Amino acid sequence: MNQLPEDFIQLMHEHWPNHADSIQNGILNAPSPTSIRLNPKKINLKPNLEKIPWTSNGYYLAERPSFIHDPAWHAGAYYVQEASSMLLEVALKQIELPNEPKALDLCGAPGGKTTHIAEVLPDDSLIISNEVIQSRATILKQNVIQWGNPNVWVTNNDPKDFNSIKSFFDVIVVDAPCSGEGMFRKDPDSQNEWSKDNVQLCASRQKRIVSEIWDSLKPEGYLIYSTCTFNRFENEENLKWLSEQNEIEWVGLIIDPSWNVTEYSEGNIKGYHCFPGNVKGEGFFIAVGQKKEAAGEIITKPFLSKKARKTIPLTSSEWSTLILNPEEFCIQSINENTQRILQDKWYPDQQFLAKNLKLIYSGLILGEQKKKNFIPSHNLSLSTVLNKSNLSIIQLSMDDTLNFLRKEPFMVQSDRKGIHLVEYEFMSVGWIKHLGNRINSLLPASKRVIKQPDMHNLWSLVSEMP
Repeated sequence: MNQLPEDFIQLMHEHWPNHADSIQNGILNAPSPTSIRLNPKKINLKPNLEKIPWTSNGYYLAERPSFIHDPAWHAGAYYVQEASSMLLEVALKQIELPNEPKALDLCGAPGGKTTHIAEVLPDDSLIISNEVIQSRATILKQNVIQWGNPNVWVTNNDPKDFNSIKSFFDVIVVDAPCSGEGMFRKDPDSQNEWSKDNVQLCASRQKRIVSEIWDSLKPEGYLIYSTCTFNRFENEENLKWLSEQNEIEWVGLIIDPSWNVTEYSEGNIKGYHCFPGNVKGEGFFIAVGQKKEAAGEIITKPFLSKKARKTIPLTSSEWSTLILNPEEFCIQSINENTQRILQDKWYPDQQFLAKNLKLIYSGLILGEQKKKNFIPSHNLSLSTVLNKSNLSIIQLSMDDTLNFLRKEPFMVQSDRKGIHLVEYEFMSVGWIKHLGNRINSLLPASKRVIKQPDMHNLWSLVSEMP
């Protein structure tokens, strides 16, 4: 489609008369940029790529390659994320949060903002990432595992289910489902789904979502509201509505003028737009509000029975050598043979959340005991708390790593039998078991790469490193 909906063009001229032409030109004529955000826990070098100016670890790529054939992507060394949405980092860094905040990403799938929150907040933060649609929650879970932070947990709930979680979170990110105007360039088919009626429907749904989650935010906590759309019905008008319904103070952000981010300010309402004609990214809107209401029911220490309060220290387990700082963790049995760990201080919160929500993933699965053998989980190989100093590690070439990911035969340079961690350029990609006369891959079948590579579209992050 080479023409935008007429009603959309008219609406942009009504809402953004000074930007309407550049928005239209940006959607129709400027290319959609591809960008990634590095995981600083897994890769320290800065690539020779164009940097995204408003984020510490975001970079543009010259074109969109086949990420599934890059071992660094499988290792969780980076996340493929739209550049404008990384403006979230500016908001997170300019608000005052406690040392160990509890954060909620309410509409978390597929995981870009969730992993970004995990990157920016302190390591000891607790981050709950929620997704209402089960299939998308499964994808979110896999991306969380790949990122490797054991304090990022996944729930599968409707926003109304959080009504029982009162004054719990220090910051809530609501990247609200919207009419998707900001994705017109990236996804031209979305233009066919746009209508003024759908805009109003989305605006009403956004109000419902925010109102249902409001009581879960602590007094003086922060609501970060964002959409990937331009119109004021879903953005500024919703902020006005929220101000009328609740006591909230909108926070102004320090934005570098060179970024060409458009600031909206009316009364006490403040918000920020990325327009595709002005920034190198898709359409995005973000606003930050601080809750100023008096404290209601505040949860400080969720109630636990005496039996539930007892935890098993990881240090008492034979698996403590697998984890960095094992004294911080407790161990749990998922079933008779499978163990997981989580930071001991977050155990009461895990029990509380599991009682009130559908908590589908928390902590870190260590592995499974099979007869006399312990089989480490793939999750463990990707974790940022894995203690590699006590492991046998084998470095693989690019070709052998791709064979490992395809579960095809390859050779290793080791005479030592048993389980080995395999890495590509010192980034963990999984486990193998060396039996002497053959190698057994412990890569889960669901992680197997089946798609054959397009030789003209192969790319690796490592090739961009200095």
